[in-house]
Amino acid sequence: MGSGPRGYLRVILLALLSLALIGPWMFDRINVPAEYTCHPPNVRLYGDFCGVPLSGIQLLYFIFSGLIFASKGFASGSVGFTEWLRQIAFSFPGFLLLLPIFSTLNIILRRAQRLQQIFNLAAWVMALGIGTLIGLSGYPRLFWALWGVWLYIGLAAGQVILGIVDLSLKGRNMMRIA
Repeated sequence: MGSGPRGYLRVILLALLSLALIGPWMFDRINVPAEYTCHPPNVRLYGDFCGVPLSGIQLLYFIFSGLIFASKGFASGSVGFTEWLRQIAFSFPGFLLLLPIFSTLNIILRRAQRLQQIFNLAAWVMALGIGTLIGLSGYPRLFWALWGVWLYIGLAAGQVILGIVDLSLKGRNMMRIA
């Protein structure tokens, strides 16, 4: 495993990331008239709507199952090219949320080169941005109920900091050699 203590820290952050993906990321709105209560784990969003919490894994499942469905439809001719492209564009954020996980695993399992570390850092920065957009697009007064996405955001920020530290330490070591 690469990078000594920083490698172990990466493993811990990835383990916590699995917890973040299990936690709630957004709400699926269901119509429940205001005179009825929303039973836990559902939460009253506003008016006649309750929210069913969806985990990050469920969100990713919906994103990628839509892509698979659209691709099958495109291959059979029942889905047009523009609809298929729209589904690819919709799936892109899902790829950006998963890409840094795989690039970090690559860094953990192999002795990472500087270019791989830069790619990993860029992947985490993009994932941090997408996660923040998802977190902020929810219901502001219920941000605490979507703890999964906020944990993901915090862990992504930790990975970005760790990547910057790694790159700066490698840069310092390169200057000593020269």
